[in-house]
Amino acid sequence: MASPEGRAGGAATAGAGAAAAAELRANTALDSRQQQQKRTELAWVCGTCEAECWPIRAESRCLCGHRLKEHAAAAAAGRACANARCSCPGFFFIVAEGAWTLRCRCKHRATEHDPRTRACGKGAACRGKDGEGGACGGFEASWVCNCDHPWTAHRQVEVERKVATLAERMAGGGGGVPAAVAAAALAAAAAEELERCMVVRRGREVAAD
Repeated sequence: MASPEGRAGGAATAGAGAAAAAELRANTALDSRQQQQKRTELAWVCGTCEAECWPIRAESRCLCGHRLKEHAAAAAAGRACANARCSCPGFFFIVAEGAWTLRCRCKHRATEHDPRTRACGKGAACRGKDGEGGACGGFEASWVCNCDHPWTAHRQVEVERKVATLAERMAGGGGGVPAAVAAAALAAAAAEELERCMVVRRGREVAAD
């Protein structure tokens, strides 16, 4: 006959398996709800080769100096900057990597331009684009992208992306959620197998008695 410790251990294992199975069912239900979900994101694309050249994420910088996460998330709100001291009417992506960020052809930083008009704010101190004289009327970089096309060939656009389902994330690999769900599924299967073995064992013990 099974000992109290054995019965307690089997019950605990079965409980853990049931919890894992419940989590798996909940994630499956979430996956079903996500089937038709989509979200709108910003992308920086080349108008010449149509490549999506640079990812625009929450930490991406705007001409105003603030990051995308500091702007309104909804496209309907114009993605205006939420900083109370900033007059930026909408996110304008500036290519940046670490401490490096694009400068205008007038040699001044993006943040030295008016976020509303994008004109250089240095006034008479600005010699214009490429030293041509006159104030810079709008931010314009001479930088050439890795796609071999100039900054001026690129544009910021809004794209609608499908939210990856649970099954797609698991198939694609990577990320913490798929690994956790896969582990839960394995735990549930192991618990079910252990419970089956315990039932067989208890049956044998009863027969032996």
